[in-house]
Amino acid sequence: QILSELTPAGANAIFERFKGILHEGEINRRVQYSIENLFAIRKNKFAEHPGIMPELDLVEEEDQITHNIKIDDEIDGEERLNLFKFDPFFEKTEEEWNEYKKEILGEENILQLKQIRGPEEAEEEQEEEE
Repeated sequence: QILSELTPAGANAIFERFKGILHEGEINRRVQYSIENLFAIRKNKFAEHPGIMPELDLVEEEDQITHNIKIDDEIDGEERLNLFKFDPFFEKTEEEWNEYKKEILGEENILQLKQIRGPEEAEEEQEEEE
């Protein structure tokens, strides 16, 4: 949905390629049905597939920061951020981040996310916290 709104030419190019693949006829039936299903979803303007799920849209639009770049722009990759730096205060820092997470998401949302992910993942995360 968002791709169609932001770059309709790009979305059209993708679907033209899918159309070409269908016309070649050298694909598996399952793949053919999947591509045809994509065309049906596109025809309905992605009504059942929102770009952002409402329950995950937590940041107000005026508070969002977006970065628009062009394909030929020079980008500062900030390679210094790719280096590991030992944090002697890891435990304290981790507690602070967990407090921020609780503040932003709310405790009940965090509990819901843990329930959705399943008990195994929640146990693994709990072991990591300890």
